[in-house]
Amino acid sequence: MSDHAPAHTTSEWQPLELDALDGKSASPQSGGGFQAGMPHTAAPDVGLIRRMAQRARSTFEQETLQQQQAARDEGYAAGEKAGYEAGLARARQEAAEQAARQAEAARQALEQQAAQLAPLIENLQQSLACLDEQISDELAALAISVGQHLAHEAFRAHPEHIIDSVRSLLAADPPLIGRPRLYLNPDDLPRVEQAMGEQLTRLGWQCLPDASLSLGGCRAEADSGCHDASLKSRLEMLSRQLRHRGSADGSLHGKDEASGSRMVHRQSSEHVPPEQACTELAGDRA
Repeated sequence: MSDHAPAHTTSEWQPLELDALDGKSASPQSGGGFQAGMPHTAAPDVGLIRRMAQRARSTFEQETLQQQQAARDEGYAAGEKAGYEAGLARARQEAAEQAARQAEAARQALEQQAAQLAPLIENLQQSLACLDEQISDELAALAISVGQHLAHEAFRAHPEHIIDSVRSLLAADPPLIGRPRLYLNPDDLPRVEQAMGEQLTRLGWQCLPDASLSLGGCRAEADSGCHDASLKSRLEMLSRQLRHRGSADGSLHGKDEASGSRMVHRQSSEHVPPEQACTELAGDRA
């Protein structure tokens, strides 16, 4: 039996500090040598350990660089997306603002043009109104001239039409009261007296010539008023109708409007019943 503790029989390798591996072997224990009974083991390969450490350091550095690059790429993508969205929103806002400015400028331009055109349109409307009135007057004058010519020709060709005119005039409403008088063209007077003289005389009508009346025209007067069926009065009424475009004259009533007569009513102090003459003349006409 030995007094010393038994030595380890297995060779267990313990890691050494890299700084201690500088080309030297493991330092001996106290006394300058290996422990008694401990087997001698081969020194580790320092170069291999260094290469492994460098490889590990290189791998770590590569992984770090990759992580940094990934972080940079992710940040760049996020920034690019945020910048794109911000730029798109800003571009849309600027486009909307520009469109609004253009619309406002166009509106102001239209208002300015409308303001410039307003006087021109007003002047044009006034010119058209004057032209319309002038044309209406010219058409009325032309119609009167043609009507007057046709009326003269018609009465010359058919002088017996004066009888119908007299009957229509004397039958017009309201009836004339007080000294009734019938004025005729001197050429029409003998014809009317021959056809209706006895009836007119019996009913108190007096037939008188009036050179101012044209052929076919007549005028009835009494103390109560006047019925004018002269050609001149008829043409004047036609002119008023043409100027007012067919509007009825408020002073015309009943048969007077159809016959073209003009009535001027006066107060009467005597009441001679000429209604019988109107009734008889209307009956003769029928």
